[in-house]
Amino acid sequence: MNSLQNFLNRHHDDIVASVAALERDGHKCNRCGATDALEVHHIVPVHAGGTNTKENLTTLCHKCHVMIHAEERESLRREKERTAMQTVLNQHGGKSIEDWG
Repeated sequence: MNSLQNFLNRHHDDIVASVAALERDGHKCNRCGATDALEVHHIVPVHAGGTNTKENLTTLCHKCHVMIHAEERESLRREKERTAMQTVLNQHGGKSIEDWG
């Protein structure tokens, strides 16, 4: 069995779900409507408990896919900043620098 066949055998269900999502979405980007350079995006990332089912997949063009991931990274960065700030405030009795004066 060649490597392509091995890949297809291992990822059959993922491929079927991706094709089903593309078909459900009319082979167009759900964000901008583009019909070229399409990719399938996990709405809930697999690393965060998302599945490789068509219900957790959406069709995006490459440009929108890159933008979505950039927005997700920025949101995560802001959340980490808020958490760090809250930790500092909690360590200082809930007072900010302005309150110390």
